[in-house]
Amino acid sequence: MKILEIVQSLDKGGRTVRFVDTIIGLRDRSISVYPISLKSPERPLKIDDICIIPRHQGYNFSLVWQLVDFIRRHNIDLVHAHCEYTQFYAGIACKLCRIPIVATMHRSDLSKYRPSLLNSCLRYLVDVFVAVSKDRQGKLVKQLSVPEEKTCVVHGGVTKTQQIEEAQKYQLRQQLGIADDQLVLFSLGHLGEIKGHQDTIRALRNINDSRVHLYIAGTGEKSEKTFLVDMVERFKLRERVHFVGQTSIAQTWMQACDIFIQPSLEEAFGLVFIEAGAVGRPVIATRVGGIKEIIDDDQTGILVEPGHPEQLAQAIMTLISDKTRREAMGHNGLLRVRKNFLLEHMINRYQLLFSELLVSNVSLWKKLWLR
Repeated sequence: MKILEIVQSLDKGGRTVRFVDTIIGLRDRSISVYPISLKSPERPLKIDDICIIPRHQGYNFSLVWQLVDFIRRHNIDLVHAHCEYTQFYAGIACKLCRIPIVATMHRSDLSKYRPSLLNSCLRYLVDVFVAVSKDRQGKLVKQLSVPEEKTCVVHGGVTKTQQIEEAQKYQLRQQLGIADDQLVLFSLGHLGEIKGHQDTIRALRNINDSRVHLYIAGTGEKSEKTFLVDMVERFKLRERVHFVGQTSIAQTWMQACDIFIQPSLEEAFGLVFIEAGAVGRPVIATRVGGIKEIIDDDQTGILVEPGHPEQLAQAIMTLISDKTRREAMGHNGLLRVRKNFLLEHMINRYQLLFSELLVSNVSLWKKLWLR
């Protein structure tokens, strides 16, 4: 089996993580995978053999012929595309080469699930749509009229889980310069409005406990950070809200915190919530998108409505006042990740899907040939 994995860009985020993890996971099973990106990565990745085909502005039908040539030269059996732009052009190339294409839909932006000419073309070109959550599968079927039998759900996952003991947590805090008596809330995500950091800051204003500190890891546009910093200053929270910036030790921060909190306004899936569960951390999040499939409300965390800082404040106070409940939720989250959200589960689903598609594709062309 020879698979072409193609993505539009390799910016930091869940799409890039899944792209890289899929390639590594399939290769670990001795499957030949050829990665292509239309933009060079901004930082080193765990794979170093990505073929870069630069994207041009406007219509780019020359890309179709470049992909056709690549598919034929490398005898590619199936293409897996990770964003609409590459799904469209790779879809045309696959039709010309008579091979199947799988499209994984990652978008958090709800406008991408509205009827459009592009989405109508994809409905014709793509053999199977993979949704990163049941929520997004529903939008493909109900809003874009994709036949349900042409869709499936493949959740993302983590490589391993690890229960962090109390003594180890405090050792990590020493490394990070966090005082032992702090009750640490941790957020990990870019600083744009969609991640909901502004609501966490508003919630913190209503919590009169100086031990409660919020650490936000991630970057964004200058205007996005300025907006959040100004809010912190206005609410007189400078001593309790800390901007970590881009970090290469996000897992250490996750292990060192008491609660992971991220009240996203929208989320296609939310790998970061699985990462929190993987180290036994309770989660406070919102009842949107794929988060509802990851967090078992009141068992592994607390879900609130998006854009409601008063509900966030109540959830924070509920957990900071009850250590036993925090620990129970964290343990439940760890077990839930082990059962449902390991990386090997994701690779199993993709491998099975690809194998079934190749078998059905061979059968189809045999039938057409014999007519």
